[in-house]
This record gives sequence, structure tokens and C-alpha cells, in this order.
Amino acid sequence: GNRLRGTLGVLRKEFCAGHFTRFPCLPVAVLMNCLSQTAGAMLAVRAGIPNLKYTLECADVFATELAFAGTRIHLEGTFVANHRRGDQFHVRAVTESGNQIGGFVVVLKGHSN
Repeated sequence: GNRLRGTLGVLRKEFCAGHFTRFPCLPVAVLMNCLSQTAGAMLAVRAGIPNLKYTLECADVFATELAFAGTRIHLEGTFVANHRRGDQFHVRAVTESGNQIGGFVVVLKGHSN
């Protein structure tokens, strides 16, 4: 409930379509979607409600390095605190060698309906 570790596996070239022809890398929007889903899964586990619907109340996003096709990507999530607007999480993506690709600190608010 307070920590999550997972993997996206080895980044396949088809996930990098359009980014970039000679040096395929993961688009930041796709990475942020994966990180958002990771935080959402943590929220659902903490609430004890599978498939919990939620809204993203606020996020501080950072991207620090490109992730090229062939790179193995791991996801790490940590529950930070109860925030006045929901639950706060820090989620990041790292390479096999531990280099941080990007991440965010996000506040999610769960909805029971």
C-alpha cells in the first residue's frame, strides 16, 4: 500500500513511434501516463477498492533523461502523505542502471462512484 515497484520491461521501438526516426525514445506523454496509472493503482490498493476512479488534483512533473528503445524501465511509487486534496504519491521511472528518466509528485482524489 505504501510502496510499489514494477517494470515496463524493455522499451520496444513501436512505443516510440514518431520520437525520433534515427533515435527512437519514449514520448514523455506515454511515460507520464504509465506513472499516473502506477499512482492510481496504489490509490486503489490503499482504499481497498479495485478499479477505483480518481481525479488528478495536482502534479509536479519532471523529465530528466530520454529513454531509448532497448532500455529496461522500472517504475517506483511511494505514498507520501494524506494531502488536503487527496493522497500524495511520488512516482518515478528509472533505467536498469538506476538513472532516473522522469516522474512526478501527484495528488489523487478517489471517487467511490
